[in-house]
Amino acid sequence: MKVLLVNSYYYPEMVGGTEYFVKRLAEALVSTGNSVSVLCLGNGNSVETINGVKVFRYKPALGRYVDFANERMLIRNMICKLVNRIYNPFDLSKLFHILETIKPDVVHSNGLMDISASLWQICKKLNISILHTYHDYNFLCPRGTLISKRTNEICTGPNLLCRLYRCYNRELSRRIDIVTAPSNFVLSAFQKERYLPVNNGYVVSNAINIDMDYTECLIERRSEKIMDKDYLTFVFLGQLGAHKGIKWLLDSFAEVNNSKIVLRIAGKGKLSGLVSEFTKKDSRIIYEGYLSETQVAELLKECDVLIAPSIWEEPFGLIVIEAYKYGLPVIATNRGAFPEIVINEKTGTIIDAGSLSSLRDCIVRYSDDRRIVHGMLTNIASHLKSFSLDEQTSKYIELYKYLLSKELPGRC
Repeated sequence: MKVLLVNSYYYPEMVGGTEYFVKRLAEALVSTGNSVSVLCLGNGNSVETINGVKVFRYKPALGRYVDFANERMLIRNMICKLVNRIYNPFDLSKLFHILETIKPDVVHSNGLMDISASLWQICKKLNISILHTYHDYNFLCPRGTLISKRTNEICTGPNLLCRLYRCYNRELSRRIDIVTAPSNFVLSAFQKERYLPVNNGYVVSNAINIDMDYTECLIERRSEKIMDKDYLTFVFLGQLGAHKGIKWLLDSFAEVNNSKIVLRIAGKGKLSGLVSEFTKKDSRIIYEGYLSETQVAELLKECDVLIAPSIWEEPFGLIVIEAYKYGLPVIATNRGAFPEIVINEKTGTIIDAGSLSSLRDCIVRYSDDRRIVHGMLTNIASHLKSFSLDEQTSKYIELYKYLLSKELPGRC
């Protein structure tokens, strides 16, 4: 089977979780004997093979709007952003040529920022079936967060421009044959807005490479040591932005009067300066900066509990699964998909988003009673198995085969 995965970026340009998803899936599909190509943006037109995956990069006519942050180019930046996000007519011939060259059986589109949904139009002209994965809310919300710019709170209702934006994207989505999403929460959000083909929406959880023997070994070691550790170390990993709840986390941690706890923070973003300020005031808080994958793995091995304090509707939360992989329970908010992947009081704790007392009291409870962490360790390994890359890959292969045979699969 010839599968073409489409995403705005691809390795080594790893912008976020979607890029890791595409890379892992592409290489897993190759390992199962499929012919896999990736179509993405680049600084020039090129073709290369990476770990068995043929990568087609092309330079968009207007450039990538993220390259035009200079205020003197504000108008051009806005035009690029509008065209690349809504509909890009300037790259149609280039995309058409690449798809004709690859001749895929199935196109699996993902993040289409800077490429735009004009890709779907070309697929239909070439009679190629389309599976699209909604990893986020970019087709629902121009800001991509479902958070109001005016109030910095979750949007309770779209304004006129946002309604027009949704209406346009809803019409574009009718070209898709199958939709998947990483969580029931995201799938339901698009179902509610009538974006999905009738009965053709499936939840396929995000996944990671898992060595269960290694994870079980780590958990066993943690179980032996957790009760006797001098310090309990909490960790935050991710973008240092307001929607990720980093200020709320810092304020809550500062209210905990316990010298035997540590908070390690890794990531980058607009609030990195705020994090640095808190490290000067509180020696228990350590800012690690931005870390590579290898460095993140080492950090997780050294910590005891992950805190995921997002105040936006988290589409999935891959960092939660990464934490499980290294045997960490997770304190997460009741936003988005977190309640689907954190089993309350089994693999972690679900708390009320934005509540200072809720997060503070949870940190106190974990630090005062190590038996809470110890008890959760036994549940993590069995829960983690459902997020294996093998399981995710087999589900997508089943859906690709459906697109070719039109034999409806069971719910993923």
